[in-house]
Amino acid sequence: MKIYVAARFHEKERVQKIYTMLKSIGHKITDDWTQCTLQKPYDSHLANAQECASHAIAGVQEADVFIFLTNPEIGAGSSAELGAALLSNQLRGFPAIYSVGLYRENNLMLYHPAVKQFDTIEDLLVFLESTKPVALKKHIFRPRIGIGVLALNNQNKILLGKRKNAHGSGDWAPPGGHLEFGETPIQCAKRELLEEAGLELLSPKELSFTNDMFTEEGKHYITVFVEGKIEGDPQILEPDKCSEWKWFDWGDLPYPLFLPFNNLLLKKQLSIIIP
Repeated sequence: MKIYVAARFHEKERVQKIYTMLKSIGHKITDDWTQCTLQKPYDSHLANAQECASHAIAGVQEADVFIFLTNPEIGAGSSAELGAALLSNQLRGFPAIYSVGLYRENNLMLYHPAVKQFDTIEDLLVFLESTKPVALKKHIFRPRIGIGVLALNNQNKILLGKRKNAHGSGDWAPPGGHLEFGETPIQCAKRELLEEAGLELLSPKELSFTNDMFTEEGKHYITVFVEGKIEGDPQILEPDKCSEWKWFDWGDLPYPLFLPFNNLLLKKQLSIIIP
């Protein structure tokens, strides 16, 4: 699982020990804020403050599990991260939120029903390890909405990229990503294609959807596919997520295919775009 640990900045040595424990049992840390060198006053070091704050909130949003270490003192930074985690939990169903320690009376938000209390980090780790990842996600998380972009060139070839550093790593997949709050599927498709490949999606329209269970990863997605035309060649703008882009004929698709795209092919609903 992907985990974010929030605590007062002066507790970073304790947090680093927890990171070591989590990594030793196969978990991933979404943002190691202990490596961020905060410079004060913040107004005089604006770029540094913006970078640290942005990485922290991105780490919260990426996490499956959010751990809040309580402290006798009230920390504005960790409280802001807790607020971001609660908002994400209420809007998207994740991350699961746990507070650790005996000082939750210092923060009203720790009494929110979405926050589960543990006295020690060891107790929480035992709980996480005793709960199968799939069962944990089934109990806590809702399915997420993914968007797949069927981007076709003037020869009706489809653009596919080789995924990396995520579920389906090594699979060939269309551009795409997560539907953000307030977006339509078409808006998301246009944004993701521009962010990932630097291309504009022309004449987009919604095509179909698939129900996708990633059993080993414990992930459940509803994937909405949007098709459209593009002009030009793709760029690798997110090399941490995609190692290469290639054009493929519909009769000569690569292997392995990303699960949602493969499921779409199995639904046999591509007659409107396959020549």
